[in-house]
Amino acid sequence: MKVSNFVYNPSVELETPIKATAKVIGEEEVVVNGKNIKLFHIKQSLENIEDNIDLYVDGKGILQKGIIHMLNLKIELVKI
Repeated sequence: MKVSNFVYNPSVELETPIKATAKVIGEEEVVVNGKNIKLFHIKQSLENIEDNIDLYVDGKGILQKGIIHMLNLKIELVKI
């Protein structure tokens, strides 16, 4: 499933809203705090920036792990 909408993000575009897209990739086994957990993988992107955020949520929709690709860096956020 893929959904898109326009959002205002002053860090990317000061004048007009930009298109944001979220796409459900599916269920994957992901390592969180040394444990393998089955989570749902969602990719989020902003217009003109390809696949910049990977989210991994549990069955309740709670974020367990997030990976942000930005400026040649990979920033990982993990629920502890």
